[in-house]
Amino acid sequence: MRCKLAPVNLSAIDVSCCFARSMAKSFAFGRAASFAPGAVMFDPAAEVGGFTLIEDGYARLFSRDPDGRLTTIYVAGPGAVIGDDVSFGEGPALHGVQAITRVTARQISQEAFVAQSAGNFDLLVAMITVVSSCLHSYVSHLDEMKLMSATQRLARFLYRIMEPRENGYAVRLPILKEDIAAHLGMTPQSLSRCLRALQEKGIDVEGDEITITDIEPLRAAAVEDEDGEDDVSVEQRLTGWASGQEADAELVRRTPFFHCMAAELADRLLEDARVVDCPEDYLLFGRGEPARAFFVVLNGVARLYTNCPAGGENLLHVVRAGDVFAQAPALRGVPYPVSCETLGHCRFLRIPVAKVISGLREMPGLGLAVIGSLEHYKRRLLQAIVEIKTQTPAERVCAYLLGLARAAAAEGGRGPVRLTLGVPRTLMAAQIGVTRESLSRIFAKLREVGVRVDGVTVEIDDLSRLRQPHLPPCQPAL
Repeated sequence: MRCKLAPVNLSAIDVSCCFARSMAKSFAFGRAASFAPGAVMFDPAAEVGGFTLIEDGYARLFSRDPDGRLTTIYVAGPGAVIGDDVSFGEGPALHGVQAITRVTARQISQEAFVAQSAGNFDLLVAMITVVSSCLHSYVSHLDEMKLMSATQRLARFLYRIMEPRENGYAVRLPILKEDIAAHLGMTPQSLSRCLRALQEKGIDVEGDEITITDIEPLRAAAVEDEDGEDDVSVEQRLTGWASGQEADAELVRRTPFFHCMAAELADRLLEDARVVDCPEDYLLFGRGEPARAFFVVLNGVARLYTNCPAGGENLLHVVRAGDVFAQAPALRGVPYPVSCETLGHCRFLRIPVAKVISGLREMPGLGLAVIGSLEHYKRRLLQAIVEIKTQTPAERVCAYLLGLARAAAAEGGRGPVRLTLGVPRTLMAAQIGVTRESLSRIFAKLREVGVRVDGVTVEIDDLSRLRQPHLPPCQPAL
């Protein structure tokens, strides 16, 4: 299904140079660095002891397959921070970084940042802002990869970077067409076909120069506004929160947002928190509503999604007990970029963001804990982008089933294993980025390797067969 998306925050490739300059001032204590085109800024296998702020130029985030071939995951531009998900998060790097153009940057070691940020409210806010901006970029990119046609993605890209001229608009491509194609998740041949299709809409393409005489057709294809209803606030049923509720309190303390915080800091942060008790199919918040709080799932399952005017939905993530979500827009002071709806009875802990902002000034250590939480979510989004660009639909389904096995503590053995999907097939398909019909075809093919699906119950004869690289061929997702 093809759909039109409302304007959302620009991706990192479109971050303005003004924003990059303002961030560079905040991180002026870092070491200036320059990278020639093609230089590897860091490799996936390398240890990263800090992060890099791109001041000018463009770099690709890449993954490397066993044969050494590079796959572009994302293109980062001025104002983007790279390597922070490893320095402040957990686990090895999910990607390497290679300069596409000449890149000037500011490299900051983790030790230097920790020392400089002690008691420095402005630096903490600057770091939270830049990480939150990257989070929104990844959400937007994943949204487009799942929902939009190749022509729509290209039109949206051009619409973002065009500049006004005397007789219309013009675009000078900042990077080579093959790099743009990789960033947008298409082949160079597909990009050429999309450019030819857009030429019929008044776009003149000559080398790296694109002239747009009539903006309306491009605007309509790229960012036509949704015909949605006005935002409606939902009444939430709030109850008091007491840290003495040991089961809930222990769950909250184990979340990535709170686990590295001292107990007294966490308790102060949760003084104004309230429990939200919600029935099934309850809209906790809608896209576009003011983000005045973020949430912890105490129990139940909910979905984070965006709506499509044509009637479809894009499921970005399913949150379960112990997940923390919506902290990025709340900390940035921007509206929620997604909607949240329960998939059954749920209880959430609602944490007002005002308490966090005041705590950044008053409580040493809180800023680093917030950054660590954002980085944890950033890694999850980046992993989703890696999967949708590097894995076939069948491989993504196998990875999903193996994830369920890990959650059920069943992956250690070979099988047989009996699992529950946890969500309806329609939602599972949306989360993986395939249609329901494609998911059914994949399940049918997986019978050949001992996987049987009955409703939401899955029986797997041998988990090791799902880890093999050669899977049964299936039809593409979209």
